[in-house]
Amino acid sequence: MCLKKGRAMARKQIKGITIEMDGNTTKLGKAFENVEKKSRETTSALRDIDKALKFNPGNTELVT
Repeated sequence: MCLKKGRAMARKQIKGITIEMDGNTTKLGKAFENVEKKSRETTSALRDIDKALKFNPGNTELVT
């Protein structure tokens, strides 16, 4: 815990979660794979946007 102004504050970090399931988790596994794929795609798109803005910081017009 951290102390701030005389009060104890709990840390808000979760390093990992372990879940044990007994049964067929195939659909859950596929769902997590899809979430991870979308997350990688979003991260890549945000990197591209960041690079473009660094190249030309004055160009902030949203193109849809």
